[in-house]
Amino acid sequence: MAAVTTPARNDQDRRDEENRLWAHGLHTDNSIVQRGNYFLVAQSMLVVAYSILLSVGQQVNRLAIATVIIAVVGMVLAGVWGYVSWSGVQYLRHIQHAAVDRLPEYKQTRETWRSRRRVSALNMFTYVVPSITGVMWGAFLVVL
Repeated sequence: MAAVTTPARNDQDRRDEENRLWAHGLHTDNSIVQRGNYFLVAQSMLVVAYSILLSVGQQVNRLAIATVIIAVVGMVLAGVWGYVSWSGVQYLRHIQHAAVDRLPEYKQTRETWRSRRRVSALNMFTYVVPSITGVMWGAFLVVL
């Protein structure tokens, strides 16, 4: 026997799907921010270790080698951070496009907000901060 579907049931299913889509977008956005925080903390700890070794390592060759290793790890970590951020934002944009198609209020908000902003804070956090960090580590390597 086939299940009978009613318009009310279909409307509820649609609302449930839209709520899951919205929740998925919020989760993805939160994940991007949390990953960024992790990378900021990791980079900060590397800078502290680098600074300590640099101040102590002027006379000791082993510490100078450790300082170079930390700078290289910091540069690689900045690259990983950039890639992870880029990937997360691409996925978030995919979810946002789906939300624009399914959620009229979200579409209206995005359209009215787009005209007001010059630079996206998400783009700054995703591309500029990891890039600056990578440049910093490159400069540290050059001045060693």
